[in-house]
Amino acid sequence: MAGIESFAGSGGDAILPKEERDIERSKKNFEQAAGSVAVLVEAAHGLAVPEQTKQQWKVLMSAIRIVDDRIDHSRTIAEREALTARIKASLQGQVVDFSDDLDLHQAMYDVAQLSAEIGGERAHFLHTLLSLILRVTEDIKIESDPDKLIRLTLVEGQITGKLFLPFLPPEFKDTKEYQKLVYTLSRFGRGANTFDTFVDMQTDYKNGALQVKPTILNRVLFLGAALVNGVETVRNTGLPLKLAKELAWGTKATLENGSEKKKKAKQSEVS
Repeated sequence: MAGIESFAGSGGDAILPKEERDIERSKKNFEQAAGSVAVLVEAAHGLAVPEQTKQQWKVLMSAIRIVDDRIDHSRTIAEREALTARIKASLQGQVVDFSDDLDLHQAMYDVAQLSAEIGGERAHFLHTLLSLILRVTEDIKIESDPDKLIRLTLVEGQITGKLFLPFLPPEFKDTKEYQKLVYTLSRFGRGANTFDTFVDMQTDYKNGALQVKPTILNRVLFLGAALVNGVETVRNTGLPLKLAKELAWGTKATLENGSEKKKKAKQSEVS
């Protein structure tokens, strides 16, 4: 599920204690993210995004971040596969106990609550997208061919971009602009995800989350894919200046997240 934080912004909260600062930064990131996606949706479609939908997006992104973190920090492949299987079972409606991890328990509860709020086909669509992301994410972690890795990263980003669709009111879908919106979110997700990989490739390879070496050529391939999809997203919305500003916030957050990963990796080496 990598790449979801590329939609997020950042905020100044250095005066808070570290734990509170991290929580506050996450809150601000997801608030910025919801606003960024809303700008994108409104530019591509024309209708205003309700506040309730923005709130649902924030909850969803927060839950995905926690799930993504737990999968990334699994100690072994077997542990990661077992956790992924439990999450998929939960999405399929099975009763799964996550009480051994309170944050993960809350994240899965939030997904269940969101599903109940949107209900029916929209909830089924959400679960399908989340399950697909889990499957593609696992493929990404074991892929050793650079070209195949780029394709998988693009697919993961495209699916991630569509995660926002089930929460939109029905009137969005009942218009001719809806397909343009789907295309725009797909492109945005592809660009955000490939850029996220470009930034974090060295750290992810070092931590075993990627099997493809972070050579200059491989990183440039991801940057190129990010730029192509980013330009297409801006071109398709008709609001290049405003959208560029929102995308810049996402880029800044991605760079900060990448730097934080590198700091943690260095700390692990020392300890």
